[in-house]
Amino acid sequence: MDVLFSPAFLVYTLPILFAAGLWAITAFGLFDFDGLDIDADVDADLDVDLDADVDGGGSVLALFGGAPLSLIASLVLFWFGLAGLILHTLLGTFLDGFGWSTSSRNVLIAPAALVLGTLAAAGISRVVGPALHQSGQASRRSQLVGQMAVVNSSTVSATFGSAIVRLDNGDRIEVNVRSHDDAEDIRYGQRVVLFEHNPDANSYSVSRIELD
Repeated sequence: MDVLFSPAFLVYTLPILFAAGLWAITAFGLFDFDGLDIDADVDADLDVDLDADVDGGGSVLALFGGAPLSLIASLVLFWFGLAGLILHTLLGTFLDGFGWSTSSRNVLIAPAALVLGTLAAAGISRVVGPALHQSGQASRRSQLVGQMAVVNSSTVSATFGSAIVRLDNGDRIEVNVRSHDDAEDIRYGQRVVLFEHNPDANSYSVSRIELD
């Protein structure tokens, strides 16, 4: 065990410990991978681009299945460290025969471990990324329920309408809204509350807020 914390192996041990620690606090709800996600995802359910439009970055993230950057980084770190330790174990005796010391092996092993770690992270991210993406979208939808919005269409009916929601960070987004009660007269500029999301129609049921 002590060898894992020797200077030559710390370059692999520390990334593993960091990734494992991040996953541990995530499991306890103290960290959210989506919370640090900076991607080019366009949330069609909100009919607005909530993220930065980064053409090059989006194509790179696509290789990782659209997983959050924080998750990708932790997976790369973990598999880089694990691959490095495995390569040291498999190639150590062979490289010793050429006079390579434990520390000097990293010149060869570290780049190879980084490539293997990135490939492993990409494979895993492509599996878990879509599931996390769907979970993130569902979370954003549920967060809008109960929010107040201002109607920006001429009227709101059971089949037509849109409204603007102001998020806590000050951003404004446009969502599709539908009248919960057909008899309720909802018009442009009036305030409504979102209280139910309809995934099939990609809309929120709303009721007018009566202001004194």
